[in-house]
Amino acid sequence: MGDLQPGERLSLGGPASQMGGYAVVTGLKIELAPRVAGGTTGTLGTPANAIGLFTVYNFQVQGYHTYFAAPKADKPFLWVHNANYGNATNLPVIQRGTQQWDDAVSSMKAGGSSHFRVRTASDAKALLKAGRGNMNRYKRYTTKKYNKGHEMHPSEADSPNAPQNDLPHIKWKDWHSPTAPGKGHIFFNVPN
Repeated sequence: MGDLQPGERLSLGGPASQMGGYAVVTGLKIELAPRVAGGTTGTLGTPANAIGLFTVYNFQVQGYHTYFAAPKADKPFLWVHNANYGNATNLPVIQRGTQQWDDAVSSMKAGGSSHFRVRTASDAKALLKAGRGNMNRYKRYTTKKYNKGHEMHPSEADSPNAPQNDLPHIKWKDWHSPTAPGKGHIFFNVPN
């Protein structure tokens, strides 16, 4: 795992998940974490009774809130809880016509929670349409209840509720889909 980088694909296959396909690493932080006798912090492939400092990889996986992880398909796995994506400005900018764009579309179609960043508001609208089809646009911060639709939000960096949303964005949800309900944000740098 030492060469893991944002944008890389992680296999979702194997007996643990039965999901197949892949997920995309959207953020990565490598650090040392202590493990003491009887402690529970460890890394994949590290013996359970190991004591000392170990390199740990804290990464986010686009589109999946929880998932299984293992050093190899035939090894024991862990159930992993996805970390917050941090600030929107930490997300990589994806562009139309790239593999990352296609991965984002696939992730949105699969459902769950996803957060992406594109260059322009037009790109954000195109990604939303490609990933979830046509959606009604609702008034910003609407109190109206809806199952499928989106709102355009400004940067919320100074808000107490969502300071991580530090770029303008589309906030979308689709609970109407019986097979792949989802929600998420598509952040953009340039309003147009």
